[in-house]
Amino acid sequence: LAYIYNKAVLVSKIPGLTQFVSDRKTGFILENEDEWKYMFEKMNSDEYKKLEKNICQYYISKMDWNVNIRNVLDEL
Repeated sequence: LAYIYNKAVLVSKIPGLTQFVSDRKTGFILENEDEWKYMFEKMNSDEYKKLEKNICQYYISKMDWNVNIRNVLDEL
């Protein structure tokens, strides 16, 4: 849902959660409590805003259902 609004995703480094996050490009994969605290403190910083273009491109290419369906139909 965050990608639809061009927002970075914060996830713990757990298989299944990290598969749709490109660390420091579309979000942040966090390993410990200190990293979580740091990222929550920086939520409105430029660090997040820099990711918006990457997030938009990632969403369109990987997550947009219309694009995915079109790609499948093109393969048929």
